[in-house]
Amino acid sequence: VYVDYGLKAEDGERFALAQTISYGAMHPAGCYPRLFTDDFLFSIVCHAHFYPVEEQDVMFDYMGQAGINHCRGMPAYFSQVMPTSNSWNLAVLLDRVERAHRRGIEPQTTLLGVCPAWAAVPSGAKGYPRLDVMEGYSERLVRALKGKVRHFETSNEMNLTIRHPKLGWTIENFADFEKACYRGLKRGNPAAKMLSGEWG
Repeated sequence: VYVDYGLKAEDGERFALAQTISYGAMHPAGCYPRLFTDDFLFSIVCHAHFYPVEEQDVMFDYMGQAGINHCRGMPAYFSQVMPTSNSWNLAVLLDRVERAHRRGIEPQTTLLGVCPAWAAVPSGAKGYPRLDVMEGYSERLVRALKGKVRHFETSNEMNLTIRHPKLGWTIENFADFEKACYRGLKRGNPAAKMLSGEWG
């Protein structure tokens, strides 16, 4: 699509600026009718969790109308789901997942997000998680989302975290972290698929 626009000077007789801009547009394809099939997945990255609920609905509506049926960017932040060792709250994530489902969009979520201070070694926000805790959390989260989410990435842009050794992450223990996530995920739902940590 090409758009011609111009800004006139105050006297209105000449253009102070005239320009043509272009952008890509997709013709509406209509919502995809099925979830969790082996059909082709047309995916998009959408950080819906940064926006108010009403704005998220608009985003999902547009995605559905464009025929998109998969969405990365609905993280289950460990630090929000379990801010303390005896708390558990998936209400916000489940609401977002259900609203995506209503438009025929399959969500993908993240296992770690941000490690809560109580689960980190050494203790501190964003630190390296205790592997036994991470494995148990992954199992519980994946089981709770069975039938709702089948694709999980372990973390996001971990190369940026590994650059800060005070947080306790190394290339070597990142592999141990991935293995712990995988063990928990497969116990929680053997059919779920684990994607490796996204690198930024």
